[in-house]
Amino acid sequence: MNGNFRGEWVVVISAGEAQADSAITQKDILSLDIPTKVQAKLISKITGENTKACYQRLLEL
Repeated sequence: MNGNFRGEWVVVISAGEAQADSAITQKDILSLDIPTKVQAKLISKITGENTKACYQRLLEL
């Protein structure tokens, strides 16, 4: 082997247990003292839910 590597390389790393436990949840977001609009945006990012629908749902809580 000559050590002249060409092309694309992909490295796949799985999340460790400590990283998986540190993920933020909807409950964590709702406990923050931030505007409902910002909460809706954050929750929509982690759930894939439409931001407007998420905002409406939060207003009904």
